[in-house]
Amino acid sequence: MIAVVVFFEFLIFGTWTPTTEDPYAREYYKQFNEAPMMAFNTSLSPPVSAYHALLIALEDNGWNSTSLRDIAIRVELYYCAYTEMQYFQVIQNVTSSPTDWYPQQIGNVTHGYVWIISLERTLPHSIPHAGEYFVDAATAELLHFPIFL
Repeated sequence: MIAVVVFFEFLIFGTWTPTTEDPYAREYYKQFNEAPMMAFNTSLSPPVSAYHALLIALEDNGWNSTSLRDIAIRVELYYCAYTEMQYFQVIQNVTSSPTDWYPQQIGNVTHGYVWIISLERTLPHSIPHAGEYFVDAATAELLHFPIFL
């Protein structure tokens, strides 16, 4: 029954609004009116929510509801190793909450939880990636890497 109501709301009004209490989710839908693919365990609750990370990445890079037309958004949470502007490697997919979400420095390499936000064009014959963004899941820092490995 709920699915039918949501379907008809989408069909009639053309939008879907989140039912979550996350203020970043409400702000995201208000600005972008777009449903991202959430490719992670939604019961995880890092200090920076997926919607907060989305807002950080999209606003910082000048995306808006018009420029997101024909773009698929995918959000994933990974444990990664990286150095500033030089090296980035996904270590593993995050499937359970750690005891500490904050990045740890091991030698000159930072190990931390990172939201990876991928924007892909959905039109045929277009460049596969429109953008890839990295947001620290504990500090909300937008991370920059020259090449995703």
